[in-house]
Amino acid sequence: MTIPGEIVQDYGGVRLAEPDVVGFYQQWLAGDLPDTTFGSPTLNMRDGDRIVIGGRPFGPPDPLEKRVLWEKVSKGAGDDDRFGEVLSEAQVSIGGGTLQGFGYLILERQGDRIDVSGFIDFRVIDRYDFALGQVIGLDLLETDGPAKPFRVVTTTWRKPVEATIHLINGKPQPFTLRLVDE
Repeated sequence: MTIPGEIVQDYGGVRLAEPDVVGFYQQWLAGDLPDTTFGSPTLNMRDGDRIVIGGRPFGPPDPLEKRVLWEKVSKGAGDDDRFGEVLSEAQVSIGGGTLQGFGYLILERQGDRIDVSGFIDFRVIDRYDFALGQVIGLDLLETDGPAKPFRVVTTTWRKPVEATIHLINGKPQPFTLRLVDE
């Protein structure tokens, strides 16, 4: 089942998970968190290099899974102390899930500086099920057969990012990967 991403963009659990996903990208670009597919690109760049990660020079590929992915599990309604948060019916139906961030980044090195630009496409995925203990009695719907678990996924929403990474002896210095207001 696919639902519009706008439904969850302002949802508390997603808002709390988003900085963590961006933080994983920052750690990766700093060389502190290697990616199994793309490695640690900033550590191997030479002066004048331009690297496009997660796509082609003219845009990202489809499907999303061909891009860099960092993700964070987000809590759902009632999972923590946010009981006072006013939620829409659609947000309550999502509950917790996994916030995924698919990156498309362009890195350009000039001297001892790497400029980063691009964007992260976010989406939430979840497995909607009728597990024991979630809602009293609903687990019987699944075990007795009339209900089956299914995958819920949102459409994506895009957030541009940018950073300037200064290098000393070829090693990235502390920096901030910023979400750019559109």
